[in-house]
Amino acid sequence: MRFEGAQLVGRPPSEVADWYGDNFERLQADYVINQHGDPSSDRLGFVIRTQRGGDRLLTRPVFVGWQWSGRCGDIQESYIPEEEWQVR
Repeated sequence: MRFEGAQLVGRPPSEVADWYGDNFERLQADYVINQHGDPSSDRLGFVIRTQRGGDRLLTRPVFVGWQWSGRCGDIQESYIPEEEWQVR
């Protein structure tokens, strides 16, 4: 999956976090780091989650609709199901 030309799925988390940090102003997005250290954006409605792939952690973004976008990165107050936050 690509967003604004950047591959977001299956990459080292640091690469995606760096891309987002470098581009969030251009995207007119907010830059929030949640309790797990995942970057997220309420305005764009996504959280860049990570998942273990063998001995590596790889990115697995979660996108939500505008109805769920408020505080979407907050593991305690978002509308994202609790099971999502337990996947590592």
